[in-house]
Amino acid sequence: MAAVLFASALFVFYAQRKTARLNKIVSEQKLELEKLGKVKDRMFSLVSHDMRIPVNSLISFIQLLEGGHISQEKLTKYAANLKNTLGYTSAMMENLLNWASSQMEGYKPILEKFDVELCARDVINSLQITANQKNIRIESEIKSGTLCLADMNMTSLVLRNLISNAIKFTPNNGLIKINTVDKAGQVLINIIDNGIGLSKSQIQKFNQPGNQETGESTLGTNKEKGTGIGLVLCKTFTSLMNGSLQVVSQQHIGSTFTLQLPKAM
Repeated sequence: MAAVLFASALFVFYAQRKTARLNKIVSEQKLELEKLGKVKDRMFSLVSHDMRIPVNSLISFIQLLEGGHISQEKLTKYAANLKNTLGYTSAMMENLLNWASSQMEGYKPILEKFDVELCARDVINSLQITANQKNIRIESEIKSGTLCLADMNMTSLVLRNLISNAIKFTPNNGLIKINTVDKAGQVLINIIDNGIGLSKSQIQKFNQPGNQETGESTLGTNKEKGTGIGLVLCKTFTSLMNGSLQVVSQQHIGSTFTLQLPKAM
């Protein structure tokens, strides 16, 4: 009788443990599905909202061309505006697709040794036209031969978003500085602007460890639009590269975003 009772108790114990494991797996899968559902909803929301403006602008421009009743001066003006709108749309779609892929499939960074100065120079060159439109000067003080161990494509995307954000929130005739500091086996890349800055709540939320929620989009100093995905994408990719991203800011004075990556030995 004792042996039967013991065997029964053992069976019940293992059955409960198995049930608990299955419940845990089901709960994890449920959370994952909910997360993917939120990503999908966020994607559809952004695409449906932000693609409407450039598509309508393109349609209006084509209608003007078809009509033929437009002066060269207006044609040049509309073409420039359309170029800016489509440029924003292209950057937005790139961020959106990268963010969605990182959330749904997961990215595996390719860690390699590369020169931060070369990487930053390419990014700055790609954003120079945007900066010129606001007469913003970008000064890079990064020395050639500053090596880090990270994914170069991810680093480029992070820097492009950070510098683009600095341009967006810096008023006309502003200044953006980029420099690096070596610190205990790490390379600290600072993006410094004299823009409108962040509020205390925005700083606290951004610097909170593990926080990767998409933020609310805020218009830039020249009414530039955004999606709120850029900075969270920066934090996601930085984390994948064993780095960190922090901000120090004062409203109406400026912000300093510091990207910290492992230094290549």
